[in-house]
Amino acid sequence: MEIGLIGCGAWGRKILCQLRELDCRVVVFDPSESARRAAIQEGAINARSQVAGKTDGWIIASPASTHASMLAQLAGSGSPTFVEKPFTTDLASARRYADDSQIFVMHIWRYHPAIQFLASLVRDGRTPLD
Repeated sequence: MEIGLIGCGAWGRKILCQLRELDCRVVVFDPSESARRAAIQEGAINARSQVAGKTDGWIIASPASTHASMLAQLAGSGSPTFVEKPFTTDLASARRYADDSQIFVMHIWRYHPAIQFLASLVRDGRTPLD
């Protein structure tokens, strides 16, 4: 599986490690040469062109202020796109993409076992101190 990863900063590198553990081929896009170089050292492939190529999916882990413009570049790609939270930084952009069934907001903590355990306590009407 090939995943396009937009953004190789702190979160992007964490996501890269998780994707590599799943044996994904990860193509990285980042304007920072040093960030790209660090990602390549961790097993990513440097994209040689603009964000537009066909992949099995996209992950946007760039600064929040760039999310809407990255979504615009990926519009119509036909590939699922996961966007780190926040989805966008303005309501108009959020509304523009809200109904797109191929766009998902990432919230990694939601699926963390500790968070799921705490959620089950709340659902059951218990507290961690019970």
